[in-house]
Amino acid sequence: MDLKLRKQRWKTQPFRFAADLVDTLSARVAEDCANSGKSLTAAQYVDAAMALCLPRSIEEQLDLAEEFLLSRDSETGTGKQGSHRVSPEVYEIASQLPNELRRAGHARTAVHVYSGALDRFLKALEQDGPLAAKQQSKP
Repeated sequence: MDLKLRKQRWKTQPFRFAADLVDTLSARVAEDCANSGKSLTAAQYVDAAMALCLPRSIEEQLDLAEEFLLSRDSETGTGKQGSHRVSPEVYEIASQLPNELRRAGHARTAVHVYSGALDRFLKALEQDGPLAAKQQSKP
């Protein structure tokens, strides 16, 4: 809703995710659009994933990256780059993350942090099942 009402506040942020997660995200968005009849975008899902699953501290971000890498036996490839419009709250964290990780001596780790957050979010959605059509209320 915020994206519709305050679109001018949302900013474009580049993200790099594990390639298979981009495919999974696209499939989930398409499925949810079909099931719900709503016009949904990958950016809305990325924003929700980062808002709900992206840790704020470097230590927690590194823990998330490690968890993600371990779940994949350290095989993630270089990832797929994409830009998404995100809320000001997400932009504030995500736009600083790569540089903050670099300062902490962990350059090129942002892809694993972003992927870990998106992976957690998509798994939670999978557990919840498909997005259902909005029920019409009866008078």
